[in-house]
Amino acid sequence: MAEVKAEKHQMSLAMDTDILASDVDAVMERGSPLYHSLIKAISEQSRPFLNPGSRVVDLFSNGGQWIEQLEREASFRCRFLSFNSTEEQKERCKDVMRMGIHLGNVSEFKIELGTEFPNVPSDLTLSIMGLSSFDAERRGQLMKEMSSHLQKRGAAIIVDRSVDVIGENIDWVRAMKDAGFRESMMFWKTGDVCAWIANK
Repeated sequence: MAEVKAEKHQMSLAMDTDILASDVDAVMERGSPLYHSLIKAISEQSRPFLNPGSRVVDLFSNGGQWIEQLEREASFRCRFLSFNSTEEQKERCKDVMRMGIHLGNVSEFKIELGTEFPNVPSDLTLSIMGLSSFDAERRGQLMKEMSSHLQKRGAAIIVDRSVDVIGENIDWVRAMKDAGFRESMMFWKTGDVCAWIANK
């Protein structure tokens, strides 16, 4: 049964309520205070899963935007799989992550998550600012795929809005439970954008 952990300590739940820009735009803008705040929080939550030989799957990689920092910080040799929705994003990932690709630590792909899902196991799956763009049925299918492809004791990091593409509220706690995740915890929030870690 899924359990949602309420974290009382400010270090574990970074609240950026003082920044009043458009939440999604600010989160996605490289170099913005919100972007750096989110990347730092993701890095902290990811560290326990970046072990020798670990595989990290980034479903909405946006040209390597999210795994760039993780690949740089990884103390051990990990494998990062960057899945992008367009050829432009894929090519941008080749540029941003060229050293990691050269060393064999990073691979980049193009995928249409509306109809596909990467058939690869992962120790950590990132889903950042992507799931809310799908309707409830497809979003639920993708989350179940995320859960089923995770290795034992693996986790998913989900960062997204509290409303979907048609303006309906998303109950992320229920969605994670229905997808088969054992427990979940919110660790970052700004406006209507929240970051969760969900454990298998």
